[in-house]
Amino acid sequence: MALWEVYNNRCFYCSYLIPSLDNLEVDHIIYKKIINNNKEYEKLKEELSLEENFDINDYNNLVPTHSNCNKRKRNHIYKKRTMLFYLEEAARRVPLVKEREQELRQTMDLSKLDTYAEISISKVNDLMILLGGKKNIMKYFEQAEVELSKDKRYNGRISSFSTESLFMEMDNPVNNRLLSSQLYLKKIKIPDRKKALGLIDNMLLYCNRRPHAIFRVSTLHILLSLYEERPEIFSSSDINYFKDGIENIALCNLNYWSHDNIQNALCHYENITLRLSKLFSLKFYLENAKNARVLLNEKIEKMTGKKPAFTSDVAELLLYFIQFFASYYWEDFVESTTSRKIWQGFWLYQHAIELLSSLSIPFYPEGSGDLTNFENYGGTFDMYIYGTWDVLRKHNKILSDFNPKLLEFSKLSHKDVRLRIPRWKDRPQEWIPPLKQYEDKRIVKLIKLLEEMK
Repeated sequence: MALWEVYNNRCFYCSYLIPSLDNLEVDHIIYKKIINNNKEYEKLKEELSLEENFDINDYNNLVPTHSNCNKRKRNHIYKKRTMLFYLEEAARRVPLVKEREQELRQTMDLSKLDTYAEISISKVNDLMILLGGKKNIMKYFEQAEVELSKDKRYNGRISSFSTESLFMEMDNPVNNRLLSSQLYLKKIKIPDRKKALGLIDNMLLYCNRRPHAIFRVSTLHILLSLYEERPEIFSSSDINYFKDGIENIALCNLNYWSHDNIQNALCHYENITLRLSKLFSLKFYLENAKNARVLLNEKIEKMTGKKPAFTSDVAELLLYFIQFFASYYWEDFVESTTSRKIWQGFWLYQHAIELLSSLSIPFYPEGSGDLTNFENYGGTFDMYIYGTWDVLRKHNKILSDFNPKLLEFSKLSHKDVRLRIPRWKDRPQEWIPPLKQYEDKRIVKLIKLLEEMK
């Protein structure tokens, strides 16, 4: 967070704004894996006249970036002149970053979480540190007020997003309003067939990158809308292409547990990260949200001279934390190459929830909205099943054109849909948390902290 702020919330490489911490990645100017090749690393240090104790994981080699800028760079080694310029720019900001980091750490009022929240330079993407302290949290919640007050404002912000940023919104497991998919649909309807098909292809490719369930549900909604509206720019072969995509995505969504072992494990893993994130946020950030709600509404009234038409709700403010932690923990096992490893992760999350549940939870204020019942994810609710059912019902007039199973499923009652939700894989009775094996995972760090707090 300190790094992001000192660089004025901008990407080091392209200079465009990084809209939030969710969009932030931290890049090594000299790529990190070079230290595995000591000969090459020493040669590079000599060429650049770097000090012997140069730390590749320190702020003098770290810069904030967009995800796409970071992906383009990867393990690329810049020309000597370019690299020296980048390193000088980073070194110039090191004192400011460290000063800001110290300020942030001094405002944290959750000392119990200090070992967990401590900034680890060796884990650079963990710089999106747990928020705390009324002073800094106010700025975060002021943004929440603007975004949540009216869909019109949200629409104005999101419509200016790039394709990648819209994908990130569509891939947000906490935001299930399909507003971002509606905006992406508008982008597709541009009067340029080639560009429109390119946007659709990019969306379908993203579906294969292990997104959250909501992204595949959003994609289904977009394709059904295009099939139903049939914009003039598309040919009959394009419409058939949409039809094939609709059937493939819908049937995979409805049968994910039998279609792919990894997909099945990932779906349950996503559900449990949301369950944990809600419980974690309630335990450690509910009081911050309560205080921020009061302070924020007072500030708005002071600025405008009248009470705000929209009163910030604790639930809406906590959603920002739930979203952050769901994304934070999702990264632990999402890239796993076997379902077995994902299930091990799932059981670790189960263990963490059991530990969290043994701790007292602060009183939740009456009259506050619910938190979308995240504790039911994987039990009585599943985004793949319910999300697909809801989208199919919205487009039921055209479902006779597709595989009969889609129309049949859309006609099920709410109760019957719930019965279609598959149960997760139970952990073996002799299972022991493999903390040593997965000691680099974020969930293991949390488990160790919770065990200390028992």
